[in-house]
Amino acid sequence: MANSKLHIICKRTVFLLCLCLLYACRPADVAQPTLVVEGWIDADQHPVVLLHTTYPLNNDKDTFRTLAEAIPEHIITFGRVVLYDGSDSVILTGRVDTNYMPPYIYTTVFMKGEVGKEYRLHASYKNYSATATTFIPSVPVFDSIFVRVKDSLNTEICGYCSHLIPGEHYLVMVKKAADSQYSLCPMGVFEAQKEQMRIDIRNPLNFGSKNRLGAGYWSSLYFPKWKNTKIGIKFAHIGADEYRCWDSFGAQSLTQGVFFVETHKNIATNISGGLGCWCGMGAAEYEVSIDHTEIYRYTK
Repeated sequence: MANSKLHIICKRTVFLLCLCLLYACRPADVAQPTLVVEGWIDADQHPVVLLHTTYPLNNDKDTFRTLAEAIPEHIITFGRVVLYDGSDSVILTGRVDTNYMPPYIYTTVFMKGEVGKEYRLHASYKNYSATATTFIPSVPVFDSIFVRVKDSLNTEICGYCSHLIPGEHYLVMVKKAADSQYSLCPMGVFEAQKEQMRIDIRNPLNFGSKNRLGAGYWSSLYFPKWKNTKIGIKFAHIGADEYRCWDSFGAQSLTQGVFFVETHKNIATNISGGLGCWCGMGAAEYEVSIDHTEIYRYTK
């Protein structure tokens, strides 16, 4: 059971374990638990916030097995999360949602993200208190998405956009169509260099395990050619602070390969009083099939 829990945690968590380890693994420090806020609000979507505390790995007695067993103790289910949009405020409601990891979210149906608005978040629990502010920029739109089957096992995906804002920041995430939580694509965070760009949509390392023929692993570049399978793609415009958070997370994930390694560098955060990221996104979402070659075209 512990190994099963650990596999799920490795596969689904965005900040949960990496922040625990990146914050705690300093040779000279005895790290104390810290509040971690992972949240986002998309244009025309309700906010989602996940709360937990870090799990310090301070001595040789800390093992992967004890880590898996300790995770439930660090999920915050009785926190208070308040969201302000400049003219109104709402207290987010907590509920179990196994579509996310950690499987407990704070959200509300009484507020949606709007392009051009700023959103201030205040999260508190016991002696922990954290605040963050984010902004929702304009929504980018793909002109087209090209899905190309390379061989019997692999599918390549890229998007084309002709109206990026040079100097602004963007990210690309994917998920299986039936899932709720997106995963950041490798090298999926970037600063636009020009208005027209080809954007490679790469397979996150946790998207699949071995292929169905058992012949090794998929690379981080291609998706598995699964029959009758669709994936969701999120293309988002984000602010500079949020870009630093996601860029550092992506760099750590890409260079380390796995989260269970020692590192002396924290992931960047825009949370005051804690760790994590509160991210406003001007986001567009798409759905494509990965079992055949096709060009998806979108009207502006």
